[in-house]
Amino acid sequence: MGNQPKSSLKIEPVRGLVDWFGQGARIHGLTNVRLARATDFYHYECNGEHDKDWGCAYRVLQSIINACHRKVPSIVEIQSRLFEVGFCDQELVRSSYWIEPSHAKVYLATCGISSRYVECDLRTSATELESDLWQHFATSHLPVMIDDYFMTYLVAGIAHRRNDDKKQTTMLLRMDPHVTLATGKSQTLDDFANGRGQGVAWLQFEDVLTLQRSHKWMVLYPGQQGDCILWPHERTRTRWFTGGQGDRFTVPNSTTDWEPIRLRMAVYEWLLLFMPPVVADMITVFLC
Repeated sequence: MGNQPKSSLKIEPVRGLVDWFGQGARIHGLTNVRLARATDFYHYECNGEHDKDWGCAYRVLQSIINACHRKVPSIVEIQSRLFEVGFCDQELVRSSYWIEPSHAKVYLATCGISSRYVECDLRTSATELESDLWQHFATSHLPVMIDDYFMTYLVAGIAHRRNDDKKQTTMLLRMDPHVTLATGKSQTLDDFANGRGQGVAWLQFEDVLTLQRSHKWMVLYPGQQGDCILWPHERTRTRWFTGGQGDRFTVPNSTTDWEPIRLRMAVYEWLLLFMPPVVADMITVFLC
């Protein structure tokens, strides 16, 4: 993919939405409301960066970093950091390549921000995911990144809604970065108050599941300690980046010596030119 064009639009992220939707949730009868701290809503075209159709994970990561009270990097700065620490090739920088929650975990780690990354199969783990989200917002005030291998979203809160049959339904405050504003103007709280706001809403947990394109999800819980749980096809390359074992890895933090990691990655990538991944994996184990 080519270099990123700059957008001429002067669109700013939307501020104050978490509190606004939190107040509205209670007014409309939602209970047990648990919210992330104030989180600016970043979406396509924000801050003059043209990322329509590919930048959703970058935008969710920007929102998380904002919630961590850190300076929010541009998309190119995120790409450059991932290249500098050896997690991605240079072709990522200034490209329109997607990233995924595993990239976000690495970027946060370089900033000294811990996170727990899990991949789950919704056919067997939907209830567990729902429980994990409740637990996360009971102990952390940081929003969660969810990804179905096609699209990435931010979950900024969780609540209960009592139905007519008196059963409770879990609701998620979902922020959808796949928003393109035809007007070229930034959204404001007034837009949401008048029903014109785009991209943020309380949705039923089950509806969020069915809106996704895949039964497999990648979920990143910022502010939590924990290893990264991977599907088999993604284990090897990430393991050589992180030095983990098996189907789990621990991403290094900002104080880690990155040189051995870069060397390990370089050896593995070079071996891949001449042999299958499983053989390259075994040789890298022996050499590194």
